[in-house]
Amino acid sequence: MTSPKLKAIIFDMDGVLIDSEPSWQEAEFQTMKLLGLPIRFEDTLQTTGLRIDQVVGYWYQRFPGDNYDNEHTANTIVGQVISAITTAGQP
Repeated sequence: MTSPKLKAIIFDMDGVLIDSEPSWQEAEFQTMKLLGLPIRFEDTLQTTGLRIDQVVGYWYQRFPGDNYDNEHTANTIVGQVISAITTAGQP
């Protein structure tokens, strides 16, 4: 009996090689705090598992404001996560 030859493997590294969730939570909290949204760090648990654009939309739906820019806010959070993992990420 022969096994089929693999043509591709999809490997989702988020959370496998580095536990990135704490970095996501910190970046989300700090960004929303800078934008003046009244959230607590513990509140970031409510958005665990959402895509970053959904995270931003979630908070702005609860706390609408004039400075809402989903793409810019999402990019700010992603940039902070990349920086945190690059400088302090531990496998």
